[in-house]
Amino acid sequence: MGKSLIQLKYPDQEAIRRKLIPILENKQVRLPTPEYLIPTLKQKAQPSSIKTPIFKFSFVKTAFKSLIGHSDWVRVIAFSANGKYLVSGSNDRTVRLWDVQTGQIIHLFKGHKERVKCVWIDDRTKQIISGSADSTLKLWNLENGDLLNTIETSLNPKTVLNAIAIIPEQQLIVTGSTSVQGTIKRWHWQTGEMLDAVNAAFSGINSLALSADNKILASGSGGRTIKIWHLDRGLQKPQVIPNAHESDILSLAICDRILISGGKDRTLKLWILETGEKWRLLHMLKGHVGSIWDLAISPDGKTLASASGDFTVKVWEIETGKLLETLTGHLVEVRTVAFSPDGKILASAGDDWEIKLWNM
Repeated sequence: MGKSLIQLKYPDQEAIRRKLIPILENKQVRLPTPEYLIPTLKQKAQPSSIKTPIFKFSFVKTAFKSLIGHSDWVRVIAFSANGKYLVSGSNDRTVRLWDVQTGQIIHLFKGHKERVKCVWIDDRTKQIISGSADSTLKLWNLENGDLLNTIETSLNPKTVLNAIAIIPEQQLIVTGSTSVQGTIKRWHWQTGEMLDAVNAAFSGINSLALSADNKILASGSGGRTIKIWHLDRGLQKPQVIPNAHESDILSLAICDRILISGGKDRTLKLWILETGEKWRLLHMLKGHVGSIWDLAISPDGKTLASASGDFTVKVWEIETGKLLETLTGHLVEVRTVAFSPDGKILASAGDDWEIKLWNM
């Protein structure tokens, strides 16, 4: 990040060589400490070898529980509707079911050939659905861990399944993937039948979000465009928000008539979806210094959590756009966040292989 800032300020390479002057150690210098670096600095600091501390640490909230078991990056997490279970998917190609209260693993699901990028859980139907970069969807039995069905979403080995959205009442799975183009498909989860498909973007589909009434689907692509699909008319004639971000759109969430997007450009944007298929920008939230990988909205619709490549989770007030909290417990990129159904717990996970539970 420092190198990027220098290049931005001094694009002329000759200027860089002139401006960069070695600075001798000065123990009297007090440097401001970015919040996202505090956990790393705490680990690296050795009080016995530092007579005069250079950094002053502020109070950092800590997670009350960590779920440990994955052996690679944790890409996605989701709570069950009753709040008892949490399901996670990882680059270690496994899906794991956890008991939230005890922190113990209930089931370990193996079968995907590539990293697991999407999960969904329903304690009523006792089913878990997982999607992988190997372009397969797998349906698992929550109670005994059995594999119920596998759906091959593409025969192209270069296709990567990036996102899913589930409509349980209709037993529908919507998938978003990337290969030559970004494709959205709808599947019947019991039969594995593909109902319809559309080339939705010239680049990959990175994220999907579904409204609570299952009528509106939003898709975000690497082409900086958000498309809003009205599912009552199928995957046809989407509403388009062009150039929604300055780079790839990585995460989406919908709360009532508010669509929230997070991008590689490190910004969050809140869009109001108005009648007549119009839209307008409500807030643009800045504060992250890394890509925004995932978003979660609290059950009461008042609070937004964002997971970022800057090692932090930030909690925002949706109505005002105010930053409420910055959680700095992870030492690497945070890939995913999720609220418990009662809104009392926020879970986060990322490249440190751990799932952290925060008391909200």
